[in-house]
Amino acid sequence: CVFCGDMGTALTPLIAQQMQGRAGRRGMDVQGNIVYLGMDWATIENLMLGQISQVTGKNPHYPLVALQRALAASNDPRDPNFIHGREVDLDGMSTEERANHKKWAKMSQAFENSCFVAERWQNRVPTLDEDGIKQITNRTLSQFCGIEGVEDYYNVSKETIRQLGYIELADDDFGMPLAMDHNVLSMVWELSLEYCAESVNLVHCLETLYSHFITNNRRSHKNEGDQNAFMACILQIVDRVECPEGVESMQRYLKAEVEEGKGKMVNERAAELITDIEQDLKMFKDKVGTFSIPESEKTRLFLPLVGGGSGPLGVPLDSGVYEILQTKRKTFPDSVPVSRRNDLKNRLFSFGKILRIMNNNIQQPHGKFRELSGYTNKCFSAVRYSLTDMMTQLTNQPDEVNE
Repeated sequence: CVFCGDMGTALTPLIAQQMQGRAGRRGMDVQGNIVYLGMDWATIENLMLGQISQVTGKNPHYPLVALQRALAASNDPRDPNFIHGREVDLDGMSTEERANHKKWAKMSQAFENSCFVAERWQNRVPTLDEDGIKQITNRTLSQFCGIEGVEDYYNVSKETIRQLGYIELADDDFGMPLAMDHNVLSMVWELSLEYCAESVNLVHCLETLYSHFITNNRRSHKNEGDQNAFMACILQIVDRVECPEGVESMQRYLKAEVEEGKGKMVNERAAELITDIEQDLKMFKDKVGTFSIPESEKTRLFLPLVGGGSGPLGVPLDSGVYEILQTKRKTFPDSVPVSRRNDLKNRLFSFGKILRIMNNNIQQPHGKFRELSGYTNKCFSAVRYSLTDMMTQLTNQPDEVNE
């Protein structure tokens, strides 16, 4: 069993002991060997002798849990809120909307038919009913044990997504009809399982992204400069880490602001993009502050470092992840501390996960924001190649030959 390099908080005494137990094969080897590479003695001692960390559960309640029920109903042919394959008023549509609807009508009908086949012949119902969502949002184990928590969580979650503008609360017989693009809502729900605050803020900024990168005909997802600009916008939303000392901020790296006396020109387009995104995030935070839900649930929708800073560009943000992707850097300079390397790799991996989920949902038919998938696809490819190059660099080292 070999541990290569300092892995920070990713390697705990519990994980290390589990891995060490696999050194040697039971009944076949009389001993196993454990090798520690690139670690200081204090770290090795902690892994071997340190106390096993406390195992804790995960809170099954999250603010958008009720959205799962609304999406399930929209995909259930038996439900009044089913959105695929239904007859619609074509006369009330614009020419573009009518052409788009006819283009995907056969696909929608095929989806409806497949749902009926699955239910009839395979005894599968592709949905989550009302009883199921109430069971999911029932009291948690911690609440059962006497720890204070939010009661009646299903209704709290419904009120949250209603005030976010995701659903309309209709009569009991008609559930929760979607009030926003289905693809966007499936994206925000899937992201919210792990990135709750990032998901809702990302949705709030979609119109601004669409305006800058789709409505503006001078931009194209095939242009590398525009790809980088889009990537910087997404990072500004989902990777809000304050710029550490000695590192150039994202704002200065993009030349949205320049240091006085350096003779550099401000990039007006970059400054406009950053300013617009910061304004959107500030407006969303103010909006959530007015919601009639518990304060603990409001906090879970807030991004860090929003509303700070002395100007419209906001708090100086760390440019580390963007610099790796923009420069296509394959490895870190020797001067970068191990803790910084681990932090950037973890953030880069998280950014890739967010892009993957975002791309897989908005690229589906019918959605307005489908055109943004050209950018999300390119950005995800950049993350994938960067992580692959990093792993190759770290693991494909030449063997030392002793002559």
